[in-house]
Amino acid sequence: MEHRTFSRKYLRIKPDIPVFGTIRIIRIGCRQTMSGSARVRIIDLSTGGARFASALKFPVDLKVILQLTLTLEGKTFCLEGFIANRSGSGERGYEYGLCFNRPELSLRKVLIPVFARCVIRDNRHIIVLRPNDGSFSK
Repeated sequence: MEHRTFSRKYLRIKPDIPVFGTIRIIRIGCRQTMSGSARVRIIDLSTGGARFASALKFPVDLKVILQLTLTLEGKTFCLEGFIANRSGSGERGYEYGLCFNRPELSLRKVLIPVFARCVIRDNRHIIVLRPNDGSFSK
């Protein structure tokens, strides 16, 4: 078996229906600001961050703090973080990795049932490798 090192701290959930939110810049360095908001499509989401798509080009910079607002399962979340990576081109739009400033634990309560529906619907098996002892559990 091949040994791999995974850098993900949080399981990403890909919504089974399109989810949209709005994003805006709220701080640059120590200076508070409030930019206009733009609609974005959420590609996947975890308690530690999100991947979203937009036609706009945002800076990949730890000092630029953005606020992502979205509604899941009837509950609205305002999540703050910075863009850790960007891919794509201006012609086809961009995909961004947004890292939240702190884990959003209230989001976990909403993501668990979303994840459970995906697993049941797709009839998948999930295998988790415990990094401490090298054993597998289902």
